[in-house]
Amino acid sequence: WPDKIMAMRALFNRKWKNRTTDRAHLALVDIPSISEKVVNVLSHYLMANPLDNPIPFKMESGLTFQAPYAISNDYKVEQLEDVYYWVKRGLGMEIGGGETNFIEMALKQTARGTNYGEEFKQKAYESSNMASVRKSDIIPDSQKVDHFSYVNIGDKTYYADDVNVVAKFMIDAMNSKETLDGVEKELIAKVLKQRTNPDAPAELSADEAALFRQPMSLISQLIQIAGQNIQDPNVLAQIRAQLIQIVGAEDGPGVFNMFLAGAEAMSQVVMLREMIMTTPAADATDVEKALFAMEVQVLNAYLQGGLSSEIMNFYKAQLDKMPEHVEK
Repeated sequence: WPDKIMAMRALFNRKWKNRTTDRAHLALVDIPSISEKVVNVLSHYLMANPLDNPIPFKMESGLTFQAPYAISNDYKVEQLEDVYYWVKRGLGMEIGGGETNFIEMALKQTARGTNYGEEFKQKAYESSNMASVRKSDIIPDSQKVDHFSYVNIGDKTYYADDVNVVAKFMIDAMNSKETLDGVEKELIAKVLKQRTNPDAPAELSADEAALFRQPMSLISQLIQIAGQNIQDPNVLAQIRAQLIQIVGAEDGPGVFNMFLAGAEAMSQVVMLREMIMTTPAADATDVEKALFAMEVQVLNAYLQGGLSSEIMNFYKAQLDKMPEHVEK
């Protein structure tokens, strides 16, 4: 366990012995590519999601193999001798004796406060709350704020917003489960497709439809480049060739034509797609409208079979293990 705990601590650490300046409070978890992997590990600890890239086991002979790997609530850490009280206190182990739940101890390494100066305050706030949740005595409905997602469990109210990445998904899933259980999966799949990858409307031109089908990351890049008003034929030819290579021979020429039409023309297609992705049809039922109010990640998890009653009970137990929300 020490290697796992110290690795988690290092990911969220903002004070380095060999820092280059007195303001060097960047954490490894601030790097997007690392942050994505950290969220996957935290989701594994708290929601039993599979790890994306588990490290293969290696035998003494050098042979490696992949086996099912999971860290669950039955992973306990044995008590250390009292002489190491400073280690126990620093890592959040049980001080009075007895075993410590590994997941709870690992999560304590993520909540490192926000006192790192104005330059890093927001980053520290976000990373310290990746695996946190707000906890309170029961909050009456009249005092709840739309910005948060709430769930009552026992004599407590747990609530979260977008900064509490893992907790918000868990609470939204618990609040949506009953409604989703009463809806046909075909309707859920239909709404999920409209909200994530809608079909191009028939009234669009072939060029507009080609752009409509592309990921927003690519369209945003094209809009930004179009603002440079490029006129060089050689550069334009390179852009066309790259687009055909990226999106294929079928859509590439149409996407390039929309690029030539300019940022305004492409923005109109983006606005139309965003409206379709967020707006139920005029004849939509109340149930379909309710599906549009749910988080896309929750709909997807339900269709994948990841929101069973057993998992919802598991989420309830996990919320209490999460550290308290860290304020700015």
